[in-house]
Amino acid sequence: MREFNSRHAGLAVLGLGIALSLVAAWLVASDLGYRARAVVAGGEIDWVGSGDFAYRFGTADGRDVRVRAGHACLGECRPGAVVDVLYDPRRPALARVRDEPGRWLMPGVAGVLGLLATGFGLVFAWASPGPPQYRTEAGVDEVRPGRDPEGRFYVVHASWTDPASGETHRFASPKLREDPERHIAARGGSVPLSLVPDAAGWRGGLDLRALGRPPLPRGLIWGSRAPGLILLLLSALYAGGEIAFRLRAETAEALVVDVAESFGTVRNDPTNAPRQQSLSRVVRYLHPVFEFTTPDGTLWRVTGGGWEVPELIVGDSEIVRYDPRDPATARLPGPGGFLGALGCAVFGIALYLGAVGFCRAIGPGR
Repeated sequence: MREFNSRHAGLAVLGLGIALSLVAAWLVASDLGYRARAVVAGGEIDWVGSGDFAYRFGTADGRDVRVRAGHACLGECRPGAVVDVLYDPRRPALARVRDEPGRWLMPGVAGVLGLLATGFGLVFAWASPGPPQYRTEAGVDEVRPGRDPEGRFYVVHASWTDPASGETHRFASPKLREDPERHIAARGGSVPLSLVPDAAGWRGGLDLRALGRPPLPRGLIWGSRAPGLILLLLSALYAGGEIAFRLRAETAEALVVDVAESFGTVRNDPTNAPRQQSLSRVVRYLHPVFEFTTPDGTLWRVTGGGWEVPELIVGDSEIVRYDPRDPATARLPGPGGFLGALGCAVFGIALYLGAVGFCRAIGPGR
């Protein structure tokens, strides 16, 4: 017997709200902690792009560091303009602009969503939880035909035995205008039953929405859900692999020393391409080549992923993650496997929910 209760949904939403609130608190604490240990330096803008810029600054120990801001700048934004920079002496490549725009955007969004979800969760979980509802199967005793001024009707009589007390409860359906015998036989002689406990024991009724459709084969039900479940499994594998890599990975400061090229073919949108032109085009990808040194003094040179537009240029400093067992697999900052995991999870959930809705639309299943 399966239990359904609005309290369960409320607790789930409450858990999500608490998690988002913790994320917001962590983001705020992380930002405040960084600023508490950061050193202020004067930087000079040396490159301005669309919605981004790069700047150079000198550290207290005399190092010259170049960093991409990753966002648009406030005020005067031109090569040679001066900006105030905050940097951690342990990781100068992770420097930030002092007046960084959107500093509170992510913590604010996470905090507001967390408070809203927490409020809704509390309302659903405690303010009006309602009695728990249970769904089970009741065995059909008989189908009694009758006639009234509107014509012939049928009433389904079913019984259910409480496994705890051994007491048998009997239920009767409203009048049905169609003979349900065939559908009941297809369901194995039972019908769905919804129950709510009360002071007298149980109250509930027969759920006859499924009688108009025969049950679907289990193979069809699980076969339609399989693609979504497979994508969810792949999502878990991607995320697990990325988490395992990050747990054993170490970080090092890397310097972009070169930009390599590669070429690939991309198919154009045929709706935007004239008929006389080719539907494919050759794209040049740029791969940053960076060097870093491991604690044993070995210098490693690694080529990163490619972009159609240069995300990094020669002279940029970045913090890379690498596996101590194989430093040649070093990665630049980015979501890594989490991006693939998120994509698989989104499509997997969409396919699974679509399959569930499809099965409910064409047949009740069991």
